Amino acid sequence: MLAVDLPGWGKSQAVTYDKRDNSGALAEFLEALGLTQAAFVGNSMGGSSCIRLAYERPELVSHLITMGSSAGVPGIFDPAGLSEGVKALEAAYFNPSIETMRKFVEGMAFDTRHVTDELLAERVKAALARPDHIEGWKSGHGKPMVKLDTQRVPTITAPTLLMHGRDDRTVHFNSALVLARMISNSRVYLVNRCGHWVQLEHTDEFNRVIDSFIEGNPVAVRQAA
Repeated sequence: MLAVDLPGWGKSQAVTYDKRDNSGALAEFLEALGLTQAAFVGNSMGGSSCIRLAYERPELVSHLITMGSSAGVPGIFDPAGLSEGVKALEAAYFNPSIETMRKFVEGMAFDTRHVTDELLAERVKAALARPDHIEGWKSGHGKPMVKLDTQRVPTITAPTLLMHGRDDRTVHFNSALVLARMISNSRVYLVNRCGHWVQLEHTDEFNRVIDSFIEGNPVAVRQAA
């Protein structure tokens, strides 16, 4: 498994909102490795980026797996304006501190035992280390992190697993249901007592379910020339 720092995050290059092309970066990453196809797993914005890749470059995606990702359209349960989690996220990146990061991380998790002092310090240090990333984030204030073309989402043919926390306060689990209606070859996996981070709060189950999903949905994978 390979974990990718998308542009504007981690150790990748900085990018402003108008230049952000996460799905394009994922395609370039795969092609740079000489791989013709892979299973893509993404949380939140990462999941939305994988959704875009699945309809923009379907030949690259063997399986699509998302956790806590937006459907690209408001649902009947969505709040007017920004959700509680997104508000806390913006506060944490506009003014990185232990206090703002604590509120943000506590909003991501159902079980606050996952909100350790070490995790908070690590996230604040990472944010302050890249002020260019913070400026890039600010440039997209009030805009969707990844804009989905809801007319093209239904064209996705890759086996799709839509995982979501029942107690997600950042993206309501209704988004998974909306995506399931749009993607014919999909199924929803809803986890109780779980916030926005299925992979963190229910790690063993998360890994087991993904392994089972990929093994149970074999596809013909082309080999690189």
